[in-house]
Amino acid sequence: MKLAHYLVLVSLALASCSEPLCGCSPFPTGVGYVRGEVVTDSGAPIPNADILASVVNNEFACTQQPLNVLGHADSSGQYRLTLAWAGPITACVFVGARTGIGVSTRDTVLGPFHLELRGGAPFDTLTVNLVIRR
Repeated sequence: MKLAHYLVLVSLALASCSEPLCGCSPFPTGVGYVRGEVVTDSGAPIPNADILASVVNNEFACTQQPLNVLGHADSSGQYRLTLAWAGPITACVFVGARTGIGVSTRDTVLGPFHLELRGGAPFDTLTVNLVIRR
């Protein structure tokens, strides 16, 4: 019985945002992925490093903007970010990694890269391996 109520609510929610009923079509979303690994200059993985990125619509100047922490490397230094935009675009992307706190902070930033943020498969994937000098 609860399942039937749930299905009715979901159906109503989906129908309420359709073009004929409310005139509000949802924004198309552009999605792309950035993946890679974070290592030291000797090749050792850096676990749990902050992964930073800035994404700019390529229609504008492709200059580095302030980077935001969008994820973290796993215990083997691997990471994967999902980048999304309100609509498909060609994005200008800068990717970085940071480790440490205070005066021991170390970081690196690479870019610009161009990434197609698409509304459907196949999604564009960019591989960026980052080296933090120790």
